[in-house]
Amino acid sequence: MSSANCEKGCMLCYRCDVHDPSREEGTQYYPSQLIDGEYFDVLFLHDGENLTTLLYPLKRKQAADAKRMVDYDLTKREQEIVRLIIAGHSNSDIASKLFVSKATVKKHVNNIYKKLPASILPR
Repeated sequence: MSSANCEKGCMLCYRCDVHDPSREEGTQYYPSQLIDGEYFDVLFLHDGENLTTLLYPLKRKQAADAKRMVDYDLTKREQEIVRLIIAGHSNSDIASKLFVSKATVKKHVNNIYKKLPASILPR
């Protein structure tokens, strides 16, 4: 993973948690974050001046998620779209990233929802 992708993913995580009173100083923990296609537990240490980020790779979670997607008979493209959905991307974002139309993404998403149990993805 490149440091630019790490910084972008980690800072997105940090900035999204604006309601945490401890974010000015102290520690924040974000389990199972998808950053640049890999899962990490993310820990921020903030001493008032410096922000240190610790990333713990979760290779087993990534492997288990990949196996589960194969178990549900998702195509490679559907798996890619699921990863982007889990990372918080909108259909428009996904269409831009994959160079396809929004209608194509919507069709894939509909197919994904037919294959996966309702508890796995948010609607």
